[in-house]
Amino acid sequence: MNDQEMLDKLKESAGDIRIPQALEPEQIKKQLQGRRRIKKKWYRLAATAACLCLLAGSISYQSYVSNSHNQYDMQNRGPFKNGQASRTVSDDNRQASDWEDTDGNSTDTVKENITDTDGEKPLKKLGKMYTLASDYGEVYDVLKKTKAVYSVEKDWDLTDGAVSREEEKSAGAFAQDDAGQAQAEDYSVTNLQTDGVDESDIVKTDGSYIYVVQEEQVKILDVNNQIPELIASIRPELETELVQICEMFVSDQILTLIIQTEKTSMEKGDGSKNKNGEKDSGSEEITEENNEAKKMQAVDDVYCIDTTVETGILTYDISSPEKPVFQKLVSQDGWYQTSRKIDNYLYLFTTQSLRTELSRKYAVTQGMEREWLPHVNGQTIRADCIYLPSQGNQGMILSSIDLADDSRVVDTKLLVDQFVELYVSRNSVYMYRTDYTDKGDRTRIARFVLNSNGMIQAKAAASVKGSIQDTFAICEADGYLRVLTSVINSEPRENHVYVLDEDMKITGRITGLAKGESIYSARFTGKTGYFVTYRNTDPLFTVDFSNPEKPEVKGKLKVTGFSEYLHFWNNSLLLGVGYETNPQDGSQTGVKLSMFDISNPLKVREKARIVLEDADESAGMYQYKCILVDKKKNIIALTTENYDENDQLDYRVFSYKNGKFVSRLKRTLSRKYSYRNNGYTWRSLYVGNILYLVNARKTIAFDINNGYKEIGKVKY
Repeated sequence: MNDQEMLDKLKESAGDIRIPQALEPEQIKKQLQGRRRIKKKWYRLAATAACLCLLAGSISYQSYVSNSHNQYDMQNRGPFKNGQASRTVSDDNRQASDWEDTDGNSTDTVKENITDTDGEKPLKKLGKMYTLASDYGEVYDVLKKTKAVYSVEKDWDLTDGAVSREEEKSAGAFAQDDAGQAQAEDYSVTNLQTDGVDESDIVKTDGSYIYVVQEEQVKILDVNNQIPELIASIRPELETELVQICEMFVSDQILTLIIQTEKTSMEKGDGSKNKNGEKDSGSEEITEENNEAKKMQAVDDVYCIDTTVETGILTYDISSPEKPVFQKLVSQDGWYQTSRKIDNYLYLFTTQSLRTELSRKYAVTQGMEREWLPHVNGQTIRADCIYLPSQGNQGMILSSIDLADDSRVVDTKLLVDQFVELYVSRNSVYMYRTDYTDKGDRTRIARFVLNSNGMIQAKAAASVKGSIQDTFAICEADGYLRVLTSVINSEPRENHVYVLDEDMKITGRITGLAKGESIYSARFTGKTGYFVTYRNTDPLFTVDFSNPEKPEVKGKLKVTGFSEYLHFWNNSLLLGVGYETNPQDGSQTGVKLSMFDISNPLKVREKARIVLEDADESAGMYQYKCILVDKKKNIIALTTENYDENDQLDYRVFSYKNGKFVSRLKRTLSRKYSYRNNGYTWRSLYVGNILYLVNARKTIAFDINNGYKEIGKVKY
């Protein structure tokens, strides 16, 4: 069958499929208004995939998320910054009560006579947007209502996929202070969003060994003698099919793997029984639902293929890395989105589509909730741990796991909505999503408190105008949440600054900033925030948050181009990585590194710049774990891509000396584009005076003190 015949078949089979509201052309147009420049190859592939999905209607969104995670290393958000590749378009008929009034302080904190697992009463309402389920019947009703609204019988999931993306270090920590341990023991750690909140990744080091995720196994490299040497491999042996190892943590001689597993089964139905496995007595009231079921019963042999996806946490004792010892397995339903580790507690976030074809009568029968609700370690999530919106069929599952206590699951919460993105501080988890309506963009934010004993408590929720365009545009400090948003579906566009207290009440705001532009990057330190907006030039705004009730813009610097990623070099310097542009027409002329002098917030200036005219893209601008910035070693390391006919990938290292950027290394990694060999798959780290460039198939070592000379490599 040739390509045209295949397309004709797909069109024919898709004739009766109704397109979800979120995929209507007008709604897609709204969503695309806020997108970043799209990488050419990814754009072509995404467009092709979208066409096939619309034609066939048979590929569920969760499968798309899984494939995207494979290609983008699970955390990479690809060409769309911060995982904004897809946004939910809300129902235009959503009740007014679902919206938080941004001009008031109406956060609901009424409590029910229900005791949570930590002995405290949970909130009955989480703002105006989420309500604690009193029983499984309420959960069922929300899912059925959502299905009725969208009228979709196929697996269309209006989610954003990844993940959140999915994120970088913030909250007042500078580059050279990423981790006290790194300074003391002289090795680098994963680039983090929040100081003190560890993040999983595909490459980790403990200063003596490098651990590398390679699809279904982990490679362990000994770097005690500088030249990397492969000494061991870990391949989990499981009863279910291992789809892949997603990411990992390394701490205190414990290796924690986050894996994705899949279990597929096929069952044969019995025509003499109803769809709930009971003999059909014929006495049930005839409804449209059970009438359809009776039609199906006429078929003698009905087979059903069912696939269950789980995320697993596996721990290994690596006190002897050449002989890792398996310790514990924890399982949680859903696709892996992200994870965090704070002290001994690991917080696992997974997403699962929530729907059921059972009638309400059977669905809410005791024990039947196992058939349609998520499980953690085989236990169905309790109703009094589930928060519900007025509509939604996508579940965000959050569990806390005590790694110091035999990987015990301490607490679990389930937030039902369409999709959410995440920001995690040391004290809280903020789950947020953007609704696009004719009345304007609104970001809904729910706050869950992370207690020191591992318990998770719903605290409050609110909504603000606009959408969060950059991972760093949301940050908690000094008991306040700072949020930067862009209203992108209005003319002209504009930007807002919000300050919310611990009860999610708005205490201060700045509105109407940079009309006609939107936020591209942001960073906070102490009581000061910086963010970049763009049209044809790059205004870098400085905002003073000393008074939470009256945040104030203190400075505004305009330079050519714009920064997609900001990183504090020290107390007085801010590094920007982005693009140089033609100020006349906005066309991009190369990747640009800028060093901003922020010693005087009133007079911020661009102190140094370097433009890489042979580079069209850098993965570090979109996936912060791909970039290494370290003042102590005077290293700025990143990959760049040139979209000529060969799609060349280069590894570059710079230092900052005497007010200038100095190129230290340029090494070509590939002259032909490959999903397995692109900028998103590489990580930079150092141990002592050796810089290592690592991906799933090779590690290259460079001597920092010897002009970054390549001293060895290993393939595996």
